Amino acid sequence: MFGKSYLRVPASMWGAALLLLFAQSSIAGDFVVVINANNTYSADSAKVAAEVKRMFLRQVEKWPDGSGVLVLDRASDSEAHQRFVVSVLGMDAARLAHYWAQLKQTRGVTPPRNVSTMSLLLRYLGRKPGALTFAAKSEYSELPPTVRVLMEY
Repeated sequence: MFGKSYLRVPASMWGAALLLLFAQSSIAGDFVVVINANNTYSADSAKVAAEVKRMFLRQVEKWPDGSGVLVLDRASDSEAHQRFVVSVLGMDAARLAHYWAQLKQTRGVTPPRNVSTMSLLLRYLGRKPGALTFAAKSEYSELPPTVRVLMEY
């Protein structure tokens, strides 16, 4: 009666639908970008988001004060990474993978280093003034005094 026409939906449309569903599934503000507490950078939320995006994509290598940027990534299957890619970068996983492949091929630039656990991330952030990463608020009960939240998403 209905046939199999529902199977003819292009895969790209399924991906877009899932991306939209995922983006709306969490309440805004459940995730944060975290930096070293000694980093004095601040700006309005739109500018912060734009700068964090450029830093993650290795388009900017220094903070406005001239100190070097060290981006620490999460595992690509983590909820924090997936939400960051959609909400802050405005991409999906396939587009981000293509971006890194192209950047490595043309400029020899690799993606940010993956750090597996929140405790390691917080240690790195506390020791490296230019470091930044992102996390779900549910991953920590309290941030150490060596780090601070730069933005929520």
